[in-house]
Amino acid sequence: MRHSNDFDQAMIDELFGLIREHHISIPISKVFTLDDIAAAQDYVMANSKMGEVIVTTDELAK
Repeated sequence: MRHSNDFDQAMIDELFGLIREHHISIPISKVFTLDDIAAAQDYVMANSKMGEVIVTTDELAK
């Protein structure tokens, strides 16, 4: 018998495989650092964004 979290993990693995193989693309609207989390929230709330908002600990996002 399969548990639901096994099914969920299989779907996540398949999704990431499709992204890796460039069958699915995810548009990115804007990238913020974790230090700018409040600005990221303001951006999401104020804009009807086209794409995902990424928050990272990576300083290269600035």
